[in-house]
Amino acid sequence: MIVASILLALAADAWWDGVQDRRDQREAVSLLRADLSSDSLQLTGLTRTIATRDSAAAWFLRNRTRPDPPPDSVRLMVARIYTLDRYPRPRAAYLTLRDSGRLDLIRDDEIRVALVQYFEQVQVQLVQQFSDWLAVREHVITQLNPHARPSAPSSLRSTGPREYDPNWAWDEIRADDELMMLLIRYGGLASDIAAQADGQRAVTGRLSAALE
Repeated sequence: MIVASILLALAADAWWDGVQDRRDQREAVSLLRADLSSDSLQLTGLTRTIATRDSAAAWFLRNRTRPDPPPDSVRLMVARIYTLDRYPRPRAAYLTLRDSGRLDLIRDDEIRVALVQYFEQVQVQLVQQFSDWLAVREHVITQLNPHARPSAPSSLRSTGPREYDPNWAWDEIRADDELMMLLIRYGGLASDIAAQADGQRAVTGRLSAALE
């Protein structure tokens, strides 16, 4: 009788452990899919906004030989370059599971490895590209700043036209060879980021589907 009671208790413990394990697995999968969904939304927005930055750089290069583009167009394109973009790299659930040693809740080895590669390598690659692009953006802004003609007494800060509504010396801008070279690099890196973001978004979809 005592042996039977012990076996029954062990079986109950094993059953309860199994229930908790399955619950933890479902929670881990749900949270990881939320990370991937959030990242997909971020990447969609990033692709859209980066396209406007690329088009702004192309506008300057395309209109360089034009002596009198509309001032409003110049201000709009400058504003697009000065506007700061972000990529927050959503991965809160992944970090929680990784740091607590619970990534093994994802039982499938291939899926687990793919998740690690995505959050530790693929996202990092985009972060690095984005960082490089922002560095070029700062050089573009530095090169643009001297061509601003304030419409009101003020100092031009790094946030640019949002601080006040400057006029821009177009003849100086289009004659600035260094600025034009920077814009070529700025636009090229923007195109690379858009392509990386598109590919990365497709990966988030495949990973999310694999977790179902």
